[in-house]
Amino acid sequence: VRNAGGVHLSHREARRCFACAVEAENGGYALVYAASKPPPGIGGLDLEPARALGYEPVDTFPEGLPFKV
Repeated sequence: VRNAGGVHLSHREARRCFACAVEAENGGYALVYAASKPPPGIGGLDLEPARALGYEPVDTFPEGLPFKV
């Protein structure tokens, strides 16, 4: 789990994005970034390719961490 420069990926988000990729029906290959929603005012990654697979981020740091921050 990382939070560097406004980019965070919770365990739950990683599972959801992987499941969307495995279940996608479009076939082929794609380079897809997965990330949780960035906090307000902080930019994030381009998630449009992941959204094309059906992934939509839900968690915002520190949500989804297995411990308290």
